Amino acid sequence: VGLLAALLVAFPGALPFGALLPDEAPAGPLLMAGVALVLVVGGLAAVRRVRTVVAGFLQTALREARSVHARPARAVALWGGALAFPALQAGVLVLVARAFGL
Repeated sequence: VGLLAALLVAFPGALPFGALLPDEAPAGPLLMAGVALVLVVGGLAAVRRVRTVVAGFLQTALREARSVHARPARAVALWGGALAFPALQAGVLVLVARAFGL
């Protein structure tokens, strides 16, 4: 997502948003979906068992992230691979598009 955001900032005309969005965005359904999402998340947060499971998961994830980032070589491998894979996919997509004259 970070790579995509950086590319959209670097090349703002690459993705014309006008063709993707309708002339009049339906605010009502989007607002209702947002309220429903907030209510569901709030309801789940009110349940002690769900909070306990989520807190345990987050503690384990943070512990694992700390162990990976304690060794710089592992952190570079993790983040380098995470950025290189979509960059290579984007490169292939650009080369294929250029090969077809798009």
